[in-house]
Amino acid sequence: MPMAMYAFDVYLRKKAEERMESMMIADDRILSQRQSQMIGDMMRGGTPVSQYELSVMYQTPVPTIRRDLVKLMDMGLARIAGKDGHGMLYEYSGGSRGIR
Repeated sequence: MPMAMYAFDVYLRKKAEERMESMMIADDRILSQRQSQMIGDMMRGGTPVSQYELSVMYQTPVPTIRRDLVKLMDMGLARIAGKDGHGMLYEYSGGSRGIR
């Protein structure tokens, strides 16, 4: 198999695994569609995001995003990654707690 095709195959497999993991998290943890999307985007993005960025991305009020983040942190799926000025930055934490 040519190297480019092999690299593309590896990429597709990785994306399929990420999607399956995101779907399993949503099924196991009873997340809303938006919460599941947030976790999936955090997994893929790899860069910490603020609640304000998430608010714009999902066209959802900041207080709602804040409640989503608290739930995701309580479940061990997200964690605080640092600060950006006055706001906190959040990232995917790998779901290490296993709370259901």
